[in-house]
Amino acid sequence: MKSKISKIKIRIADVIIKEGFKSLFKMLRNRIKYNFYAILLRFKIKQLNKNYNLKSLIDFSFLTYEGLIKPYQITSELQSFLNFVKTQKPKYVLEIGTAFGGTLFLLSRTVSKDAIIISLDLPRSKYGISYQKWRTKLYYTFALPNQQVCLIRGDSHDTKTLNEVKKILNGNKIDLLYVDGDHSYNGVKKDFELYSQLVNDNGFVVFHDILLDGYKNYNVNKFWKEIKNRYENFEFVENLNQGFAGFGIIQFKK
Repeated sequence: MKSKISKIKIRIADVIIKEGFKSLFKMLRNRIKYNFYAILLRFKIKQLNKNYNLKSLIDFSFLTYEGLIKPYQITSELQSFLNFVKTQKPKYVLEIGTAFGGTLFLLSRTVSKDAIIISLDLPRSKYGISYQKWRTKLYYTFALPNQQVCLIRGDSHDTKTLNEVKKILNGNKIDLLYVDGDHSYNGVKKDFELYSQLVNDNGFVVFHDILLDGYKNYNVNKFWKEIKNRYENFEFVENLNQGFAGFGIIQFKK
């Protein structure tokens, strides 16, 4: 508890030094607001109409409570991807890179009704795209009655993290691996090399941001071009010139 309080004090002092009291008050106000939104959203998710369709779910994730769980996605691509997931009904799912949780929420509504969904993300990313601990209670509520959502807050490239994933799988294989974490060339390559070994025969590996090439040293595009022709593959892309987003999917036949 003492170390946690010390970290909060350091964070507050850091904000005051760098940005002044006005920024501190804004930070605290937003923290209170979004924590309150998270509580409301947890109840709202539990009360969702069971007759939802994909469009209403996507709208819900983008618009509810100022986009608290807004996905980093292009809507048309996201809908195509989720339609694909619905046809496959994967039971064992691993998402690398959860951020605001929008895609995690939508996956929970399109995978198998008894799925085990593992979310893996950093506690804090150097790029600022991760999620804070207060979101964990919210993410657990994404699970349907017979589903299980497992949250691992760690480095996907760490052997300890890989072993945690294996422990949750308990000898089972991943049906759908969704890679949307470290967007550097080496990062996405390492995620694929480490976790594809856990993918089921005829399972699927999905890469997001396959059009990102060079922005902030993001090079998913480079790795996607290297890997896709080794497997059966297809893409969901709205516009080849958009410079970001895009889904690339391979069927992982060993």
